[in-house]
Amino acid sequence: QQQQQQQRPILRPVNRKQEWLTREEMEQLGADLPMVGSILPVFVAARVGGRLAPLPEPGRWVKLRNVGFFATAGQLQCAFHATSKWLCWVPNADRSRDELVALTQEYDQRVANNCVSGWAPNDPSEWAATTCHTNQPFTTLRQLAASVAAGGLPAVSRVLVRLVRVEPLASADVCRLASETPPAGDDDGGSEAASWVFDLRLTMRDATGEVAMLLRGPAAVTFLGGAQPRDMARAHAARSVLECVWDSLLNHVESPREGGVWMDVSFTTALAIQPANPAASEVPPEAADEQAAADTSGGMPDAAPLQVLHEIFDTRLAPRLRPLFPDT
Repeated sequence: QQQQQQQRPILRPVNRKQEWLTREEMEQLGADLPMVGSILPVFVAARVGGRLAPLPEPGRWVKLRNVGFFATAGQLQCAFHATSKWLCWVPNADRSRDELVALTQEYDQRVANNCVSGWAPNDPSEWAATTCHTNQPFTTLRQLAASVAAGGLPAVSRVLVRLVRVEPLASADVCRLASETPPAGDDDGGSEAASWVFDLRLTMRDATGEVAMLLRGPAAVTFLGGAQPRDMARAHAARSVLECVWDSLLNHVESPREGGVWMDVSFTTALAIQPANPAASEVPPEAADEQAAADTSGGMPDAAPLQVLHEIFDTRLAPRLRPLFPDT
């Protein structure tokens, strides 16, 4: 239930907090929910300038003036304040009808051309990472979230996104010891690469939303251009190289309007059993009541909670960004 709440595709722009629309509110938007970033949430306070803010009727074309803009988890949103104005746009004149036709044609063209981002470079050679699954059409994170909220789990997705966060934050912790001993013949006589594996969590963002993806094991080696995992706590030079890679991919975070660094990423989506949370016994009574009311397992004690996991695969950094770890 909590994971589905996090996966809902549209954010409510309240104090810039990540509060998702409810399923009922999504259904009220209708089936024609645009999926290529053509939604602009507008936050209108209950009272603007001491008076009740008038609102247009749903379905009306409107023009907005003097509104504030901000971004919440990648979604462009605006705030209607005391000096903002809106007016109904009635396409009755020839010019207005032409403008409406041009808008709808532009949107249809974007959908037909699978254009999911107006800020990303058109030339794939300028992308920071690419996937070999170029025959797969791009989707948006809004489409992904809507599919998951509806109970669907796409096997493979391809997105055009920017990196906004890397976990673990310390480069010394990006590798962990493998949980199993390498099979006979795979150990090259004490190689660190046979004992350590990459284990990362990358938060990606496009113009419609934000999602966390796992990057681990052989897929991480592919992503990093063949760089092998090791005990990063001891490999000081390798840590410095990897930190330079993250800095190059994250250099847009402070100024997202400049476009940033975009990546063509393929990933899988699956359900996994959520690890036990030791702090669950410390849940406040009122929160426990809400969890019990939302529980659909019928009170069965063996109903393990599930979480949705997105895992990157078959994606590789551009040669100019691949880390070259020193041998020592």
